Amino acid sequence: MAETIKINNIVMSAVFLSAVGVLIGLILSWQPFGIVVCSIGIIALAGVVLNNNILSVDTYQHLRAQRNFCRRSSS
Repeated sequence: MAETIKINNIVMSAVFLSAVGVLIGLILSWQPFGIVVCSIGIIALAGVVLNNNILSVDTYQHLRAQRNFCRRSSS
């Protein structure tokens, strides 16, 4: 149970950090924060980041399980 909570926190923290990065980028480039345009962009970015993070965590877990399986079978 604790492992799934840790994984969920890792995945969701990436979405939060991408939104913070967008806001920092807007501040550094002196661009106005358009509610409609920026909101759609942030939501689209969050979707891409979330999907990428889920795939990365799933691949990591698959490779980790495969490596543990190989170690157990060789011993």
